[in-house]
Amino acid sequence: MDWLEGNIALDPLFCWPSENDYYLVENSPCAISGQDSTYMGAYGIGCPPLHMGPDWHVAIDGGDDYNDGSFETPFATITRALQQAEDGDSIIIHPGEYFETIDFTGKQIVVGSLYLTSGDSIYIEQTVIKGAGPGSIIVFESGETNTSILKGLTLSDGTSSHGGAIYIAESSPLLEDIIINSNTADYGGGIYFENAEPILQNIVLSGNSANYGGALFFKDCSLNVNNIMIEDNMAYYGAGIYLQESIMEFEYTLIVNNESFSEGGAIYCFDSNILLNHLTIADNVSFNGGGALLAFNNSNLQIQNSILWNNSPQEIMFSPWETFNYVSIMNSDVMSGIEGVLTNDNGDVEWDSASIALYPLFCDPDSGNFQLALNSPCLDAGGDSLYMGAYGMGCEAILSNQEEIIPYELSLLYSYPNPFNPSINIPFTLPAASNVEIIIVDILGRVITELSNKTWSAGRNSITWDADHFSSGVYFIHFTAGDYQKTQRIVLLK
Repeated sequence: MDWLEGNIALDPLFCWPSENDYYLVENSPCAISGQDSTYMGAYGIGCPPLHMGPDWHVAIDGGDDYNDGSFETPFATITRALQQAEDGDSIIIHPGEYFETIDFTGKQIVVGSLYLTSGDSIYIEQTVIKGAGPGSIIVFESGETNTSILKGLTLSDGTSSHGGAIYIAESSPLLEDIIINSNTADYGGGIYFENAEPILQNIVLSGNSANYGGALFFKDCSLNVNNIMIEDNMAYYGAGIYLQESIMEFEYTLIVNNESFSEGGAIYCFDSNILLNHLTIADNVSFNGGGALLAFNNSNLQIQNSILWNNSPQEIMFSPWETFNYVSIMNSDVMSGIEGVLTNDNGDVEWDSASIALYPLFCDPDSGNFQLALNSPCLDAGGDSLYMGAYGMGCEAILSNQEEIIPYELSLLYSYPNPFNPSINIPFTLPAASNVEIIIVDILGRVITELSNKTWSAGRNSITWDADHFSSGVYFIHFTAGDYQKTQRIVLLK
């Protein structure tokens, strides 16, 4: 067979072959053939040029069958645009809700909202990709690099075993200007990372839940995370972040109002090294310890230029199990100072002279504003940094007396550790000096011991019950202060 000059092997680009229309689009490779002919095939040009990228548009009123992905005739689904996109192209998603599961399949492309072209952040909230069923909404597992970019979108309602919204393995994409909310998983309610080195910038994770890592789960990772916000997430372990055998750096990050049903209200570290620089970690709760940070099995924590405040039941806890842990606190503001670190005799704490334990004077934490007031002790606090925490100054001077700003509520806080052996710490707060009665009763309601029947000062207080001479079992703390009464279940395991 002779293959002569002028022959090609390219898609002829028929107008509507599904409708038996085999005329050529204007930019068909068969429309200008040379060799004394104006076209190849039975019919010549019969419709306008077909869109060939590099920008592929998707809109909820678009169509996948007859549209070509141009701005004028967008596709209806992101999946269809992915089929057309080649390396170097962009997929631009117009406002609306899309129910899809998207795998980048190694393509070096940009996927984002009209924020890509306009710079208007309103499109981030208006362009939402929701889970279409079991499985992560976005998948990177084909060796993607930072030339694979996800930008300017909201991801919600995803459900998966690993990564409710995003799953990243053996890949390093760029994620930027993303909102991730209301996703669930066993590991990593928001994002799951394994052996990955992605770039994360300007990410908000809220309302996500998991067994491990309510917002983020890292396994065998080494990367820097910059300028993210983690709030209102839940998990049994690591409501904000769970780290497993990873080396991580977090900078300029806010972690607030997350709740762990076991350990690690904000961060759980398992055999990991972590550097926290300019973080604000506040108002997180963990039932069994480590309101801000839980260190387990040879974890190394370095905290600098950061604020850890009002995390319950304490700021940092070392697990009493496995090998020693270590924390270094430099030029930071930690509630209760070095006493805010519960080591359980399983690690060492280094506290430098530039660190403080003073109320940071946030501008308006109840409204989510964790910037610092002009008279905050975290401004110009020494060291090489101008301020401690994720944000600098954001308002004029406010009252410096903490009790005048946010008076303590009358409350029995979560006792820890629970289960315990042989002692348990029982923290509580008082808005004013009050007589406090604390008794321990067994499962039959019999009073075992009275721990307190005296006046305590206003503020945060605690008392310890040493149950060394009591048998294993379920006990109850009965707490009474004025008209306030509360009972809390605890378990002694020997």
